This record gives sequence, C-alpha cells and structure tokens, in this order.
Amino acid sequence: MELVVIDANVLVKWFVEEMYTEKALLVRRDHIAGCIRILSPKYALLEIADAFRKYAARKIINHDDVVEALNILAEFDIEFIDLNKEQLMEALKYSLRNHITVYDAYYIVLAHKFSSHFYTADEKLLGRIQAIENTARHIKDYEPKCIE
Repeated sequence: MELVVIDANVLVKWFVEEMYTEKALLVRRDHIAGCIRILSPKYALLEIADAFRKYAARKIINHDDVVEALNILAEFDIEFIDLNKEQLMEALKYSLRNHITVYDAYYIVLAHKFSSHFYTADEKLLGRIQAIENTARHIKDYEPKCIE
C-alpha cells in the first residue's frame, strides 16, 4: 500500500470547501478504500484545529461543525507521527538551507523517511522547494490510486 504524507491544509479541505477540495477528497476516498495510507506529524492536529477556529471566526463553518469535523478526522485512521529529536534536527537543517518553516520541513523529512510523496496546497512553499525537492507535490496533481 502506498504511503503519502499529507499536510494540514489538505486535510482541512476534507471539511471546508475551498480551492482543490475535490482533489483532497480523492485522497480521502483512496485512504478509506485502503489504497493509500496517510501519514502526518502529530502537530498537524493543532494546525487543523487552528484552521477550523479561523473558519469559525469568519463564520464559514459554525462552532458545532468545527468540533464535529475534528472528531470525524480522528476516525479516519490517519497515522499522526510523533515528533522525534533526529527528525526535528533534520527538519531544522532543511528549513535553514531552504528558507522554509520548520513545520513545513518536517513534512518533507517524513516524506523522505517513508520514501513517499508529500502533498500540499501551499503554492508558496512549493515555489521555494520545487527546484530541489522531488517528493513534494501540489494536491492538484494528485492522481487517484484506487481503480473505480
């Protein structure tokens, strides 16, 4: 089964309609069908919760739906990976070399560790690393893994 690293902005799209939501939902469908396994760092849960809070503050999603979405996310059997010192140091070095946040670098380090692709909708991040990083992909380029 293929492993994919997914960042928080893609996982949020499972619950909030925005650009590239349709592609994010293909990832979810493939995961539910057992065609892929999704990995993400544990801190992604904080990023997701904060994004939901922002959407609730802007009245894009109501408070009850935010709480329900976070509960539903927990049922998807995503592997939220614990932080460890070795990968943190790798992420720090990667971020310093490539002028990106340590948060973003950690996703890439996970993709390297698990020999997988990293999917994001963060175009600014991809613009910074595109020339040097072959694991990072825009979610718009995700191709379904399950045969319908």
